Amino acid sequence: MNSSSNKMEQLVSRLSQSDLCYFCDWPNKFVPRIAAGVYAIYDRRGRFLYVGMAGAGLSKNKVKQLKEIKGRKSGLFDRLGSHATGYRSGDRFNIYICDLFVLKGLSRSQINDIADKRISLDGINKEYIRSNFSYRYLVVESEVVRDLERYIQEFGINGETPSINPLV
Repeated sequence: MNSSSNKMEQLVSRLSQSDLCYFCDWPNKFVPRIAAGVYAIYDRRGRFLYVGMAGAGLSKNKVKQLKEIKGRKSGLFDRLGSHATGYRSGDRFNIYICDLFVLKGLSRSQINDIADKRISLDGINKEYIRSNFSYRYLVVESEVVRDLERYIQEFGINGETPSINPLV
């Protein structure tokens, strides 16, 4: 194992041992408001579904600048928060969840209500995500997030690759 793979394995181990958090508890006061990082999403049975990253453009200088702006959020907090909303527009994870889990559970009545704008598909998606999924996250330097996400997509966490977005 080369030093790069060894570093990745150490990061994967740290991610796998980080606290399990629940979307039903969002917002999470422990997720830094401005940070780059990688996260893993699990279903109720603990199956590893999805790996994602955020903050690839957050250099140390950029983080310092953004922290000076009161109330500013960027990176992990924004990304996990986006997932917690259930909104599909611009959020690949939320689209996957709707397509793979939510749509097949809709009744004919719900489909009609969505079509007639009486209920929101995004609202149903939000409820599904908040009721069924948990996540672990790891803050890492922005230069590492893409490579770590890709590494996990290929090699997994504890040998399990994400079922939704593995590297194929």
